[in-house]
Amino acid sequence: MPVDSVHESYQLREADWQMIRDSLEGERVIKARRHVYLPVPPGMATSSNEVLENGKRVTNDRYSFYLSFAEFPELIAPTLNGFQGIIHSNEPHVELPRRMEYLLEDATPEGEPLNVLWERVTRELLVTGRIGLLADSSMDDNLRLATYSAENILNWRLGERREGGDPMMLVLREFQELPKEDDEFELEDQVVYRELRLMDGTYWVRVWAAKGARMPRLSLAGRVEPPSGGSSSDEPEVIQDWYMPTLFGRPFQRIPFVCMNVHEIGFSFGPVPLLPLVRRALSIYRKSADYNRALYIKGDPQVVISGITQEQAPSKIGGDSVWCLPNPQARATYLDIDGQGIPLMKDAINDEYERFYQEGGKLLDTAERPAESGEALRRRQVALQVSLRTIAQNAGEAMQHTLRQVAELLGEDPSTVKFQADLDFAEPNMAGRELLDIMAAKAQGAPYSNRSIHERMRRGGLTRLTYEQEQEELRTESRGVDGLPEAEPGEAERSLQGEGEGDNE
Repeated sequence: MPVDSVHESYQLREADWQMIRDSLEGERVIKARRHVYLPVPPGMATSSNEVLENGKRVTNDRYSFYLSFAEFPELIAPTLNGFQGIIHSNEPHVELPRRMEYLLEDATPEGEPLNVLWERVTRELLVTGRIGLLADSSMDDNLRLATYSAENILNWRLGERREGGDPMMLVLREFQELPKEDDEFELEDQVVYRELRLMDGTYWVRVWAAKGARMPRLSLAGRVEPPSGGSSSDEPEVIQDWYMPTLFGRPFQRIPFVCMNVHEIGFSFGPVPLLPLVRRALSIYRKSADYNRALYIKGDPQVVISGITQEQAPSKIGGDSVWCLPNPQARATYLDIDGQGIPLMKDAINDEYERFYQEGGKLLDTAERPAESGEALRRRQVALQVSLRTIAQNAGEAMQHTLRQVAELLGEDPSTVKFQADLDFAEPNMAGRELLDIMAAKAQGAPYSNRSIHERMRRGGLTRLTYEQEQEELRTESRGVDGLPEAEPGEAERSLQGEGEGDNE
């Protein structure tokens, strides 16, 4: 079995990943796939033929004409960006030992900061529900984290669960940019397979490449195209034999790779958040082809002439043409359709949009809708928050697990590493009236501590300061700033100062 063979679980999901990547690229790519996403209607010929029009031969491709009516809704990429914007509206809480602080600005082999890596992790989890991180050593005796999308984690074999279930064998696909043999100033991308194995308790690596096979780099949406050169039947060959990565001269005792899905750390597959939305968008795409074609036929009915031969038929139709039919008994009529099914087609498309908005939390829904009560609106928002919150929380835990592995390899205490996603991104904004109501309830004896009130203010967007920072600001204002006369704190500030001294809640 060649090194580029894929795991059976990979094969079951590859088509779904490709469908999502294509949808992120938009209508241009979706239409380029032709009947993959828009099946040929029964009875329609798929091959093109030439017909004579006005003395000229014109290619007649009925399917291409049908394809031109289809409209792919450009919803997937904006929805993904919207989800990303919600998750990353606040920075995660990160604590690293001094030895690892370089990761904050230089976390990947490409020199990207840790927050960019974090955004890529959540994006891939939304798109394919899966991503892997490999800790790779470098010349400066530091470790960087290389990312591998679901499509590039080709094969794996795990150890015994009682021993932790870590990978014993792993094959990763990557792309290297190399100078051409005949022109060192021109670069080409080569497909490379990195084989990772744990042998006798030590981590070893071997690198393969298909002879002459090249592949373009991933597009912005991460879509993988077929090879642009070489033969797909070429078996990869070893271009770098077994070598043992080391750090400070010491070998690794495990394969430093962490795979994750939206629910947990590990090589199992979880749900793919964008997949239901992509299916709805493609259903709209297919229905739009039939709907727009029906409108076209209704608005441009077929002319039927009886009583003459085809050679005698007029070659032009319209208000600026004159017909002289040689047979006085000849008749010309329009072959019209009743169009009763057109409203049903439109309703079906609207139903698909409604299902899209329901499944996506109506994030991008701009259509006018009946007014919702505050409680109904909040419940609908919470349904979306729970899904995104779960993804962010589990992704944060996986990032912390990965960084703690890095700490262990660098000889640092893993318990000093913290990476916690800020899960307050979905907290509803706090109105001033709500704060007044809370303060009034506190004055009436409600058991609200000042620290709890401040936390609600912070999560509601009224302040970005911590409780301690807010206390210091109040003390600064009470002393006076820049020579201004000392300000008397108001009742609310006195309350905060008085309780803040011993408030440990």
